[in-house]
Amino acid sequence: MELRGKIWIDGKIFDFDDGKIHILAHALHYGTACFEGIHSYEAKKGVGIFRLKEHISRLYESAKVLGMQLRYSQGEIKKTIKKLIKINKIKDGYIRPLAFYGFGSLDVYPKNIKPSIAIIALPCSSEIKKPMRLMTSSYKRINPDASKFGAKISGFYANSVMAMREARQKGYDEALMLDSSGFVAEGPSHNVFMVKNGRIITSDSKSILPGITRLSLMELGRDLGYNVSEQKIYLDEIKTADEVFYCGTLSETIPIVQIDNAKIGNAKIGKITGILRKEFQKIVRGENKKYKKWLEYV
Repeated sequence: MELRGKIWIDGKIFDFDDGKIHILAHALHYGTACFEGIHSYEAKKGVGIFRLKEHISRLYESAKVLGMQLRYSQGEIKKTIKKLIKINKIKDGYIRPLAFYGFGSLDVYPKNIKPSIAIIALPCSSEIKKPMRLMTSSYKRINPDASKFGAKISGFYANSVMAMREARQKGYDEALMLDSSGFVAEGPSHNVFMVKNGRIITSDSKSILPGITRLSLMELGRDLGYNVSEQKIYLDEIKTADEVFYCGTLSETIPIVQIDNAKIGNAKIGKITGILRKEFQKIVRGENKKYKKWLEYV
């Protein structure tokens, strides 16, 4: 990912180094922000943005959870994202719209603070991700009663940071997180799938963020003829799976070859994981007309 280009904040374009907010921004102190991660690709017909509509819709739903009344419409934000991609001359890229409470008060309740919106669009190559080794984190995922299911709230990512730090300090690539009932939830920033006896299974925990890439892979898997289901997953069960992989907007699919001391399959990318990865790449590059609705061109 290249950290350069122009940044859009509340209707104005800034140079990269000038994209700043006040030290007393409410979001900095209390985590009152929400965001999306969106991927653009160099596709057959030009630069395509993967599932832009769904991402922006979720951003506005998350903002609503925080009581934000955003001053721009979803359509205006989509147009601005496309404009910024053009300005920054991006093909494969990572786009992050962020809605946040800025400076106005140090009270916990953001009374009379107008929310701001920023959009960052960065060049980012799409590369095959190397397999990961996971450690089961001692930190549980946020209890579902602590927030609204599906909201992507910035403050809750402190939970992810602690889990990632714990895993990496112990020599693992990433963490695997359980929910408050002890079932497999997800990674700190990825949804998780396992493959067992030809079936593709993902967690149905209400502690997860039900990702848009996750939803897309579920639909793709079914279209390819696989049995795909959401269900409770026991830790011992995922450790004996034939294949395990993470997925997310930026990472797409990442094979998992070890969880704690348990090797997954033959410790290489699994057959079904490889098929999903290959077919997903065709979709985002505009090579599969069946899913053309998933790409919105700049």
